Order: sequence, then structure tokens, then C-alpha cells
Amino acid sequence: IISANQFLSDMNVENLMSNLTNTADEICETLLAALKKEYGNSDLEVLCMGKWGGKEFGFRSDLDLVFLTTETPNELDNKIARRFISRLSDQHHAGSIYSVDTRLRPSGNAGPLLVRKENLLAFLESKSAPWERQSYLRARPLNSETLNIKEIITRNGLSPEELKELKTIRHELHKTRKGELDLKLSPGGLVDIEFAAQTQTLVTKLNPQSESTVDMISMLRSNDSKWQEHADSLLTVYRELRTLEQLNQLVSQHSGSEIKIDSNSTQRLAQLYNMGAEELESYIKSLFSKSSAALKILDPI
Repeated sequence: IISANQFLSDMNVENLMSNLTNTADEICETLLAALKKEYGNSDLEVLCMGKWGGKEFGFRSDLDLVFLTTETPNELDNKIARRFISRLSDQHHAGSIYSVDTRLRPSGNAGPLLVRKENLLAFLESKSAPWERQSYLRARPLNSETLNIKEIITRNGLSPEELKELKTIRHELHKTRKGELDLKLSPGGLVDIEFAAQTQTLVTKLNPQSESTVDMISMLRSNDSKWQEHADSLLTVYRELRTLEQLNQLVSQHSGSEIKIDSNSTQRLAQLYNMGAEELESYIKSLFSKSSAALKILDPI
């Protein structure tokens, strides 16, 4: 609530994401420590993924995570992991604290809930698909312990076949519907920008020091002449789309990134920009157009 009020006042989306990420970190660190104290000594760790891992947590973001252990996971580790998920996601009178998503663990939903660190690193080095390596560019340990994940996944770059696979995935993600704008999945939207930055990071074999999209783009700007020329424009669009996404979630009370042009919530969103709904639609489309133009030059696929 405090973060929302501050965001509505200053419209600073990076401060918002930082505050919400820090809140999630503190809650999860405290909960994990309490469960270990209650059930017994365990070396269970949490690897933050997705928006949480990238320190870009939003109002209705899920906690994407992977559970890690130093040794082979035992029954105590599994018990604490299950309790951790249930404490966060169980429904109470006021709702749940967070939704938890563990699909990014190796082997997906079919794989074990807990992964030994050694096995995860071996998987990322020799068995992972390119889209999985992209996902793990945003991974960070909750307890701030250093893992050489990014060093491993950026070591070998991407082959032409892997770039082709990523191109197919990216085009399949695009979504366009009449009367609706998707800030995340429209061509030139948030996913397109994130996808391009992550792909270029792997292509150039750069080892990013940060998991955030903004920092990744800034790193590419410092190491690539084309990105140096167009990165600022891309960053402006990215920040504005994230701002619109978070404002839309506040006024519409739903977790998606879709803006339905004729809805009452879109009217409220437009008022925050001192615009009408049609003017807001044109503005968002201009952001997509500007992003697509920059990505046409920058995107390695």
C-alpha cells in the first residue's frame, strides 16, 4: 500500500519494483529462517527467478523460484520447501501472500521440487535449452550467496540453430487481439525487449553483473556500438511500458498486462495521463512502434 501510494505520486517505476522486490525478499528470508528453526537444520536455499530474480517485482507478480540444496535433498528439505510454498500461497480471509511458480526448475513440472546445486549447474552447462539459459540469466540466490550461474550459461554463446529456435519461440509469444493492447506480449512490448536483451547477452558471451533488464541493456550499451546508439530509446520505452503495466494493474485490479480499450479501467488509466482512451491507445501503439524500430536494428534474431 505504501509503495502504491508513492508510485501514484512520483510515477517512478524502478523505485516501485525495487521496493516490492525488497519486501518479497524480506518476507521470504524471514519465513525460510522461521521454518528451519521450527522443523530442524536444513541447507535449503531459494533461487529467485523471473521478475523477482530480476528485481523487477510488480504488484501482482508471482514468486518464480527454484529450491536448491548443497547435498542430495532429504525428507526434511522437502518438508520445509512444501511448508514454504503453502505459507505463502494458502488462501486466508484477506487472500494469499504470494502466488508461487516453480515451473522454471530443470525438467519443469515433471522434475523434482528440490535440485542439488551441482546438478543444476551441470544441467545449465550441457543439457539446457536456449530459452532455459535465457531464463536463468535472471536467477539470483535469495540469501545473496554467489553462484556462478551466469558465467556458465554465457560461456558458450548461442549456435545458429539455437538462435532459430529462439526466433520461433519469440514469434509464438506475440499476441494481438482486436480492441485490446497487451503491454507484455504485443510486438515491441515488454517481452520483446527482455527477449532481445537476454539473447544478445548470450550471443556476445557477456557475463552480466545484475539480473535486471535495465542493467542488462545498460551493459550492452557499454559493449556494443549499435546498442550504444539505440539503448536509451529502448530503455525509455521499457520504463514507460512497465509504468503503464503497473498503473493498469492498480486501476483494473487484475494481474494481466492487457488493456481493453473500451473498459472503464482504461478510462481511469487514461485520466492518469490526462488523455482520452483513444489518445492513450495511440500513445501505447507509438511506444510499440518505437521499440520495434530499435529492435529491428538490435535484435540478434
